[in-house]
Amino acid sequence: MIKTIYSEVSDLDWHEVKLYLPYLSKSDRIEILKFRNIKERKISLIGKLMLLYITELSNNTFLNKSCKRFNFSISHARNIIACTFSSNSDCGNDIEYREIVKESKYKDVCCYAERKQIMNKDDSKERLYHLWARKKAVLVAAKATLSYRLQDLNVLSDEIIFKKKRFFFLDYTIESEYRLSVVSTVKKQLIR
Repeated sequence: MIKTIYSEVSDLDWHEVKLYLPYLSKSDRIEILKFRNIKERKISLIGKLMLLYITELSNNTFLNKSCKRFNFSISHARNIIACTFSSNSDCGNDIEYREIVKESKYKDVCCYAERKQIMNKDDSKERLYHLWARKKAVLVAAKATLSYRLQDLNVLSDEIIFKKKRFFFLDYTIESEYRLSVVSTVKKQLIR
């Protein structure tokens, strides 16, 4: 099974959120408090709390004794942090905030077929972020480095083969400004 949870961090007050620090290990608390920027502290703390929540699930209903591996992926953009986790498949996620993009960026991200499909469309910027999030999610799930050339990866289809593995996509729009892509090596696990 694969699950994705997300949280908005901008409305969270640090003085309230920091009350959860004692639930984390001493090393995690020190790591979080090293951030000078309060937003980065909140993002880091919420991410670690999501993993703690997942760990609690693993001790209860989410994972069972037959589970041989546990995979997770955390991504954030501006004020949203998302965590995807799976008990029996490779998984990844990426969340992107839609901003103004120069057309020159399309060549850095899209392969020829992708550029051909999205250029000169009214929603080309939306499609760019859709493809961009998919590509980064696949790289995370495949444990490939982010230095991989994004334009060499075609993610137009809802299913692709990358590094000899088949990956399946599920895409979400969050608060109309964020694009979240989730990828898994098991299609039936991706449930909207």
